[in-house]
Amino acid sequence: MARTLPSPLTLLIVTLFVIRLALPANAGENDLGNDQFRYQTKYWTVEDGLPQNKISCLKQTRDGYLWIGTHFGLLRFDGLRFTSFNEVTTPQIKNESIDALAEDSEGILWIGTEGGLLSYRNHDFKPMHITTQQNQGVRRICPARNGGLWLCTEDPSIVRLANGRFTCAWKRGRRPDDDVISMREGANGWLNIFTRSQWLKVSPDGTEIQTNAVRQSLDLAWTAASPGDDSGSTWIGTKQGLFAVNGENWKPIAEDVLGTNGVEFIFQDKAGHLWASTRNEIFAKWDGNNWQTINLGDMVEKGSGMCMEQDAEGTYWVATEGGLVQLHEPLAVAYTKSDGIARNKVWSVCEGNEREIWVGTDQGLTRIDQSGEILPVPFIGPAANGADRCVWPKRTGGVWIAKNNNYGLYSCQNGYFEQAAAPKALGSNSITCLAEGLAGLLYVGTEGCVLGFRQEAPLPWSQPVCRFDVPGVRSMLEASDGTFWLGTMTNGVAQIHHGVTKYFTQHDGLSGNDVWSILENKDGTLWFGTDKGLTRYQKGSHFSFTTRHGLVEDRINCILEDDGYLWLSGQSGIYRAQVAELNAVAEGRQQLLHPFALGTADGLKSAETNGGKQPAGWKARDGRLWFPTTHGVVAIDPKTFPTNEAPPLVIIEQILADTNVIRLGTNVTETKTASSSGSEIRTFTLKEPIPAGKGHVLEFQYTATSLVDSRRVKFRYRLVNADSDWGEETTERRVSYINLRPGDYRFQVKACNHHNVWTPEPVEFAFSIAPHFWQTKPFYGLSGAVVIGIAAGIQAYRLRWQQRLLKLEQQRALAAERARIARDLHDDLGTALTGLALELDVIGRDPKPELPVIHRLGQSAQRTRELAERMREVVWSVNPRCDTVSSLASFLEQQISQFLRADGIKVELDFPEDIPALPIDGEARHQLALGVREALTNVIRHANATKVVLSLAIDKDWLTVNVKDNGRGLQPSGRIGDGLRNMQERLQSIGGSVEVSSQPSSGTTITFRVPLIESNSGESI
Repeated sequence: MARTLPSPLTLLIVTLFVIRLALPANAGENDLGNDQFRYQTKYWTVEDGLPQNKISCLKQTRDGYLWIGTHFGLLRFDGLRFTSFNEVTTPQIKNESIDALAEDSEGILWIGTEGGLLSYRNHDFKPMHITTQQNQGVRRICPARNGGLWLCTEDPSIVRLANGRFTCAWKRGRRPDDDVISMREGANGWLNIFTRSQWLKVSPDGTEIQTNAVRQSLDLAWTAASPGDDSGSTWIGTKQGLFAVNGENWKPIAEDVLGTNGVEFIFQDKAGHLWASTRNEIFAKWDGNNWQTINLGDMVEKGSGMCMEQDAEGTYWVATEGGLVQLHEPLAVAYTKSDGIARNKVWSVCEGNEREIWVGTDQGLTRIDQSGEILPVPFIGPAANGADRCVWPKRTGGVWIAKNNNYGLYSCQNGYFEQAAAPKALGSNSITCLAEGLAGLLYVGTEGCVLGFRQEAPLPWSQPVCRFDVPGVRSMLEASDGTFWLGTMTNGVAQIHHGVTKYFTQHDGLSGNDVWSILENKDGTLWFGTDKGLTRYQKGSHFSFTTRHGLVEDRINCILEDDGYLWLSGQSGIYRAQVAELNAVAEGRQQLLHPFALGTADGLKSAETNGGKQPAGWKARDGRLWFPTTHGVVAIDPKTFPTNEAPPLVIIEQILADTNVIRLGTNVTETKTASSSGSEIRTFTLKEPIPAGKGHVLEFQYTATSLVDSRRVKFRYRLVNADSDWGEETTERRVSYINLRPGDYRFQVKACNHHNVWTPEPVEFAFSIAPHFWQTKPFYGLSGAVVIGIAAGIQAYRLRWQQRLLKLEQQRALAAERARIARDLHDDLGTALTGLALELDVIGRDPKPELPVIHRLGQSAQRTRELAERMREVVWSVNPRCDTVSSLASFLEQQISQFLRADGIKVELDFPEDIPALPIDGEARHQLALGVREALTNVIRHANATKVVLSLAIDKDWLTVNVKDNGRGLQPSGRIGDGLRNMQERLQSIGGSVEVSSQPSSGTTITFRVPLIESNSGESI
């Protein structure tokens, strides 16, 4: 592509641009050092909670609260909420018109009202009576260095409060309208008093008065005064302007700014800078050499009296008749369209060879000179509407610009734009990032690949010197060892070394696969910023940092390095993290990071930074860091940042037990102890327990007195003995607990300010909840004793019933046994004996016996022997000594031998050789013997058997007896006879069973199973 000559219109525009570059910068309009652009301004009025817009006095106490005095009451401000104290909410305040506020050396807040003096300490207000006169107004209050106060009252004029006593030090003189306009104690303890016409000094004890040898006012022309520091000048504001008094010298100050206008107010800050306001609404700051006008907008009205306060964070508070104004000197300077930037949405930024800053916006290029002058650089041509997504400094001056919408790469030098690489040379891919390699090549990253061009080659470029086929590149770096690192979209990071490409993804330890930025430390450590955190690559290993490790957010758009710190830009702000702390967390020597966060309160117009195209951040040679945002470009000077910012002070404001307020003044003691880290732990302990039944709902209200950006203050809390761990970060400033059990608790809360600086140790509130009587240990013991007594009574009653039932059961069993014995004796022995007696009677009465007497007597003898045998069976059945398996086996052996052998049936016994004397229940033994006898009887009567086998076996907890014959067996009709039914009933009554197995012509087997009982040793039988 040939180089085209510019049109006449283009030449005209470029000429005007070059002339504009040659003109000196307008420092009054866009000077970086102008305070008007460095102060963040914020307002509060009646719409935000003030009782009225006119504020009479301000004071920040050591607990961090800002106290505000108005004619409609006193306010306490924590940066977010106003707490009002007036005649309705605070009965001790008899007059709501507040004129003066001061804090003494003991931390007591003194309040001067038109109705008198009040003190505030430990949540308690206390009225103080200066004299016997009532409603004596206090106009001004000055703390004394050695304790006590100096008071300016209506009558007398100056009062000294020391050791609890009020003494009059000075009364107003000859002119009743000669009001006191200011007073301040000097290093020697003498009080400087400025009236509208003179300067007086009062000795520390109030007994001596001196008139300072300076020109006095004859027409009450003095309007404001400040003695300055102990060795510097004294400033006196008059109706004719501001004067510096040093000894007898009387010198007007900076008439070019304040002029001869009447000075209404003078304030000297902690750095010694002087602030003043005039009747014509000029509000300015003097640093000792120059005045700088501060624009408060419409808040300052003509003739308004003001006061100022500088808080512990360096913020200025200005009280006006239009409301409360906060002036905060930001840590960052933002340049937007209103300052001259081509467009508010900035994509990329870099520094040129002439130390100028080039800003690529959504619609055009902007140049910021060293002087702070901001000049949009116009572009003529088809790509004029394209966004400048990437900028990179040219080695010969000017800047390289990557246009979106596939317009290609351009060069801008001396106001001329020239296309360096057409879309065709880039493979028709959109440019995503620019970077320069060690050899001076310009690397152009696109959606499809990375191309390297030699910058000295004539434009336009047609062929790249090198090419890396890595798609979706978003960031690039050629490391000091020559290795190329390419951050991609979705594919992690690509490492190209000696022509070999290797990818690292989340699987390899990378925090995320979308890599937006790459940085190499001085020690060779690589840092990757991804969409899911920050990754350190050191000695071949990855370590990823996320919000779990303390990062404020996981999205990292850009990484810059400065003097031991990494600066990270993200979706919610810009953060500073210490490299040593990052390494400590990665190596396990520290648990959490403590990054320093910047947001809109620090000068950013938008906390959201851009990182879609690179470079998305730049470190200039003067040390400043530049970041593109969605609302301008931001410059940060790391040298102005505090290395150790004080954390916010956490305060527990109020505790509610149900709806009752727990007084935190006299009812609470405060202790301070040192933690293991050396920090101080403040513990507030409630002296008396919360009464029983009064703490169903406990609400803790707390705050942190960080006044710069209170909405970004975050808290973490926990209730020891109720919560297992700290809760999540929250911006809420109250928490409730419901139905806590009686006991001891410690509520702990800690906070961080808008810079993410956390309090090292939490503030604790220790308290206890008293139990009801039924929740005390004595009641538990008594209740336990009663329960045990009742249980013991129930158990005793139950045992008595069991004993009675057992006794009844024994009696029933004994009666049954006796009935059985009686039945056996009646049925067997009784019948047999009766028959024997009748037979003997017949023998005795029969004169002619058919049979010989001897034969009949022999039969009677046989029956007598059978009767004796039956008698032995009965005795055996009731003898407890025979309750063993071995005794049962012997009995069965005798019974079968006597029962069957007489009928010519062969008997075979299959008993174990050694039968143990295992116990068996007497009833079970008896019923089993009768069952076996019944089975043998059936064999004799019905089986026609020639052989019977009786076997006995012991199997774990069961005794098995088999009666097997070789008779004809049972008929297949299936009908159960009375004999078998009797046997089943006998065995079931003792928990046993009867099984019958029979085949026609193959005999019958009857199996008796009886459970054994446990022996005394506990062994199962």
